[in-house]
Amino acid sequence: MDLGTTIVGAVLLVICIAPFILVRKRQLTKKNEKLQILNNLSQEYNCFIQEYEFCNDFILGIDKSKNFLFFYKQSEETTHSQVINLQEIDECVVIKKTRSINDKTIALIELNFIKKNEVTSIIIYDEKTDLLISNELLVANKWSLIINSSL
Repeated sequence: MDLGTTIVGAVLLVICIAPFILVRKRQLTKKNEKLQILNNLSQEYNCFIQEYEFCNDFILGIDKSKNFLFFYKQSEETTHSQVINLQEIDECVVIKKTRSINDKTIALIELNFIKKNEVTSIIIYDEKTDLLISNELLVANKWSLIINSSL
């Protein structure tokens, strides 16, 4: 009877743990695919991603030696990639737009790249297309510091 109980317990344990293992494996596969896409994009510009960061459905990467920023975002409906030559940029600023009176609900987070009177934007979070916000604002602030230190 003890052997039967042990076998049933082991089977139930595997059944309970297996979904978590499968979800984690799928997340790692998606991250590796995004990193590979970003690396391929950087190779088109003869660059090498030296630092990168994942956040929800996007990845940011930078080649500090050649001053290029690479961005790739993949959602259910669309994919979007952007390359910014940081040698042409004067400043990087985080823009946070809110939609409520007390500034509690974030509607949009952007990285704005300013060159004289021109502005190029990378949308980090948009409440219209992204389901949930997690640490996008922290990532945007961190990358603004990284980018501005590279300028």
